[in-house]
Amino acid sequence: MFSNKKLGVIISFALLVLAAQGMLVSATAASSSAPGLVKRMAAQDAGPTAASTLLTASIYFNVTDLQGLEDYVQATLTPSDPNYHRFLTVGQFRQRFAPSNQSIQSYAKYLESYGLTVDKIYPDNLVITVTGTADQFNAAFSAQLHDFVSDGERFHKPTRNPAIPAEFSKLVMGIGGLNSETGLF
Repeated sequence: MFSNKKLGVIISFALLVLAAQGMLVSATAASSSAPGLVKRMAAQDAGPTAASTLLTASIYFNVTDLQGLEDYVQATLTPSDPNYHRFLTVGQFRQRFAPSNQSIQSYAKYLESYGLTVDKIYPDNLVITVTGTADQFNAAFSAQLHDFVSDGERFHKPTRNPAIPAEFSKLVMGIGGLNSETGLF
């Protein structure tokens, strides 16, 4: 298993890879197309997801100093650098590169104002999990979750990009869990 020292860096890079591969649904104030939002052109829209459908989603946050993180990771890999193999604890990572506790709490309160339950705030301040009904997610993210059917599989996904208030647009990287389609890749 990974030590706590390496965990923060590993999580950050995993999130960057997910975002680069389009596995996260973009959540911004803009209405631009998100990569990976629509994967199956042949899927038939079966209408809005039932309002009471219970969903759990993960919300991923941006690091606050991406260049600083990239530089630090490179330093830990460079034998001549004083930070070679000097890995950060989760707490050190959070303090240097993650959103503040205040920012995360502010966003959590925003989500709770729509009736969503914040299940967990991860120690690195890069991920929270939330649970609620499709109706609550639709309201919180100005989303339109619909059910789709393709090749006998029924799944839900947003018909448009989720939106968030401008005050949180730099905080949120993406949302995982609003799309239950399998076999995307």
